[in-house]
Amino acid sequence: MRVRMGLVKTVTAFVAALVVGMATSVAAEDMTRCQVCIYTLERIKNGYTYLLPNICEELNAKYPGTDGAPKPLYGQCMALLSGMSQWGADVKHWWHFGCYKVEDYGAMELIQPCPTHAVCAKITDLNKVPFCEWPKSDSDMEGLKSCKDEKCGET
Repeated sequence: MRVRMGLVKTVTAFVAALVVGMATSVAAEDMTRCQVCIYTLERIKNGYTYLLPNICEELNAKYPGTDGAPKPLYGQCMALLSGMSQWGADVKHWWHFGCYKVEDYGAMELIQPCPTHAVCAKITDLNKVPFCEWPKSDSDMEGLKSCKDEKCGET
């Protein structure tokens, strides 16, 4: 159990560093709805202790718009928090009990906690628009070869 908890803390620290690194390297105009969702949910998952709309204010403070252009990040973040009024119990369940990854050949694997990008693909705003695209399966990824198309294991 001690090893598992250490691994969980390491993975959590890695994901937090990844989210912070992703967010600091992206301009406000280039940040997508998906990135706003991932950033916001990771802040909540890591134990954000203030009012949730303050996360949206934090996004505005970190990523100011250029030339006085309106910053869509606050609106996207607030749309996510509004959608959480419908999806909050499901998100809590996915974080605590995980979700299933379905392989192309039908096998199912339980992943705990459910990855944030998968959660953001499932939850929607009040207009039923998801925040991220559904994650691709392994066979859809570029550069992977399929044994159906080529002879596998032969030299």
